[in-house]
Amino acid sequence: MYQLPITTFFLVASVVAVWATWGARPRSSDPFAMSPAIFVFLIAWTTNISIVASKALNEFTSATDASGTTLVQLGTIGTALGKLERIVGALIALGFLCWRLARERGALRSSPAPLVLASICVVGLLGDLWNGMVGRVVTAATLVLVLVAASTFGQSRMRSAAFGATMFVTSYLLATTVVMLVNYGGTVSPCPERKCSVAGLILEGPAATDNNFAFVLLAGLPCVAIATRGRARLALIFCLFVPILLSGSRAAIFGAASLALLIAACSWAALSGSRLGTFLAGTMVLTGVGVGLILPLTTVEPDDYTARGALWTTAQQMVAERPLFGWGNSGWQDQAIAGVIYEGGAYSPHNQWLDILVSTGFLGLVLVSVFTYLLLRRPGPARIDGLMLLGFVAFGGVLESALGLNRYDSLSWLVLVICLGAGHVRTGGDEATIKSKHVERPTNEALAL
Repeated sequence: MYQLPITTFFLVASVVAVWATWGARPRSSDPFAMSPAIFVFLIAWTTNISIVASKALNEFTSATDASGTTLVQLGTIGTALGKLERIVGALIALGFLCWRLARERGALRSSPAPLVLASICVVGLLGDLWNGMVGRVVTAATLVLVLVAASTFGQSRMRSAAFGATMFVTSYLLATTVVMLVNYGGTVSPCPERKCSVAGLILEGPAATDNNFAFVLLAGLPCVAIATRGRARLALIFCLFVPILLSGSRAAIFGAASLALLIAACSWAALSGSRLGTFLAGTMVLTGVGVGLILPLTTVEPDDYTARGALWTTAQQMVAERPLFGWGNSGWQDQAIAGVIYEGGAYSPHNQWLDILVSTGFLGLVLVSVFTYLLLRRPGPARIDGLMLLGFVAFGGVLESALGLNRYDSLSWLVLVICLGAGHVRTGGDEATIKSKHVERPTNEALAL
């Protein structure tokens, strides 16, 4: 259905996105300026390549069982790539870590922000070990290594990291087009009973589900807004927004609409220098967080909020049992698979804050609050950029577990972008230059992107 117009749109959108991204590239001859972008781009593809390859080679199968659980089966190549994802990600992180250590030669200044998020992973890892889930430790350990490597960049590298994310979502759109051309039937599916897109179908793209596909693009919206300006920004946002509408993912559509308003408020604040604009943007993010925290508490029936009521009630019961340290990174999935909790076996509690509480307890929530302070303590444009990134977590986290802060998955690259944006604050708030080996270099915040 609608194969020709949808495929044509993605062809045109891919060309436009490539043009806009190329025009927004940093004009710098210093390889260090682009290293965070390359780091983010490589990590992003290591977490997505297996499913994309399976879809392109028509080796991907998915089905829904009687309880509504999506069962995913990768082909031979996809399975092999999936096993290599964590290994390759760890090797990339080790490579960047060694390069940074060699470059600075003892003068390395690490940033505490990525280490705070890494500590959240460690709390979850300890929970996994306590539960005897040793086999699940590797996934979170890979993310810990990636975050440790990110901490070695020291200064804020948000613009460069956001440009790396922009390169990824542009190439992801291009990959979607290629998969559509070779295996269109694998990228779309009929509408289920509970939801449907404006085109009368569900668009899964080169991902496992419509939610996975839409949230990858949704995570790209704030990164595009940070890394680009003018017509390039408008073109890229449009190219990402339309596929989200076509996906049929209600959580992503709600998040995209909310993020569009937040980006508009942040753009006004950045252009006018108005404190009112920053206050408005901050209020919007805080409202999104508040809704995400309160909404699960209003659940009465299991079918409330498109059957999320059962998930949220179960998650609250789990939090009540282990409130301080949670159940570990794989606690929810293991309990669901074993049939101990919600029989549908959903992959997450479908709420960002319940996901954090279930896996790492209130200690994890405190660590997230500390990291948020580190991200937003910088004044001016840096704070506005941080608000846009937090907007994804706040709005996307109302109806989904938007960002896996303790697992290495298809959105771990956004965790990396956020971490690289929460670097040290220089004395007097001046981030215009970095002194390394007695040489001054402009940061990406000072580059014209």
